Parts: sequence; C-alpha cells; structure tokens
Amino acid sequence: MTLLGKFFTVLILIMSVLFMGLAISVYATHVNWRAEAESKKKEADVQLSVNEQLKDQQQDLMAAIALERSARRFALAGLETKLKSRSEDLERVQQELATLTNTEGVTAGALVTAQNELSSITAEVKALRDTVREAQKDVDHQFEVVVKATDELNQMRRVKADLENRQRPLQAAVAAMKSAMDKLGVRVDVEQDGTVRTDVDRVPPRVDGLVINVGDKDLIEISIGDDDGILIGHELDVYRDDAYLGKVRVVKTSPDRAVAEVIPGFKKGTIRKGDRVATKLS
Repeated sequence: MTLLGKFFTVLILIMSVLFMGLAISVYATHVNWRAEAESKKKEADVQLSVNEQLKDQQQDLMAAIALERSARRFALAGLETKLKSRSEDLERVQQELATLTNTEGVTAGALVTAQNELSSITAEVKALRDTVREAQKDVDHQFEVVVKATDELNQMRRVKADLENRQRPLQAAVAAMKSAMDKLGVRVDVEQDGTVRTDVDRVPPRVDGLVINVGDKDLIEISIGDDDGILIGHELDVYRDDAYLGKVRVVKTSPDRAVAEVIPGFKKGTIRKGDRVATKLS
C-alpha cells in the first residue's frame, strides 16, 4: 500500500467516526411527536376532570351559602325580637330611675347625715381599736415583766433557802470553832482587804532556805517565798553551820523568794550570803 492509500484509509476512518457521532446526536435529540400529543391529550382530560370537580364544589358551596344566609335571617329576626324586648325593659327601667330620682331628693339629706355619722363612728372605732391594741401590748409587756420577776423571785427564794440550809451547819461550826479558839486563847484579826488572820497564821511553816543576797540597812534576800508558805511578818532564824546568827522578819514576799530585815535585839553575828535560814534548827 502506498502512502496515498494509507492517507485515504485514515481519512475514511476519521469520517466514519464523525458520521457515527452525528448519527448518535440525531438519535438523542429525536422527539416522538405522537407520544407527546397523547401525553398532552391526557393532561387536557385530567384538567377537564378537575374543572368538573371544581364546578361541583362551587355548586355545593353556593348551596351552603344559601342555607347560611337563611339561618342568619332567622337569627337576625330573633335578635330583633330580643332587641325590642330589651328596649321595652330599658324604658321601664328608665321610668323607675326617674321615680327613684324624684324620691332621691327626699332621702339625700338623711343619707348625708348617715354617712357623716358613719364616718365619725368609724373614726372612733379605729381610735378605740388603736387604744385597745396599745393597751394589750402594754399588758403583754407587763405580764412578761411579772413572769420574769416571778421566776427570778422563785429562783432567789430557792437560792436563799439553799443558803439558809448551808448557813445553819456553818454557823454551828463557826460557833464551835470560836468557842474552841477562845478556850485556847487564839486571837483572830480581820485585815482591811477582808483577809482573816489568826495566831496560827502568824506561825511560819517549817521551811529551810538560804541567804542569796545581803543588802544595806540590815536587809537580806532569802530563797523561799509565797509558794513555801512564807508571809509578811513571819520571823525566821539564821544559822551558819551550828552557829546562831540572829532572827529576821519578812517584809516582802514573791513566789520563790522574800526580803527580810534583821531584828536588832536578836543579832548575834554578821549574816553573809549562803547562810542558812530556817524556822527551827534541825
């Protein structure tokens, strides 16, 4: 095959493909006019059927409207009858109102007087109610005060009775103690602060301490105080080994130490730091 033959062969192939595409395109755009006409006819028949149904519905609605109009005429006639009856009632009520208006002038004065008296009585009643309310509050307050005072009085009576019951044995004990102290010759003194001192309190307890400091004017500081039972006025003896150095009197106390002054008449030697302080040589 020559080159020209090949060229024509390819050209024929291309032309075949183009004609085939054209045929497909024509087939795709082909319209079946007979089927289309039958479809339009069916749609027209359906539309005619719908129109007939709408005409039937229109006739039914017209009949219903006619019935409704007839019913409204009957209802309107009834309302007109009721209106006439109400108009007659209104005329009768107006006549009664006129009659009452004529008689109102006669009763107006009495009504005004009665209203004034009612207002006065209402004001008096309100004032009386306020007075009664205040009086009731005062009575309630006084009652609460009385109840509280009664409770306090009863409580104080119970306390008094309890104290009286305690007082009798205490009085008996005090009387017996005073009798015993009188027999023993023990003196009882009451200081300004209410503290009761007896001869027994003036006796210092059995203590044993040291002189921790020696000051001027025959004053010394000792290592015992309130916690040991030492009181102002107690007299203590001072020793060094077995040598008696003198007697001191307590003039000031603190919990763990005290200050004492040397009693001149009992001084037997010079007191130094470290000397022994005691109530009795042992």
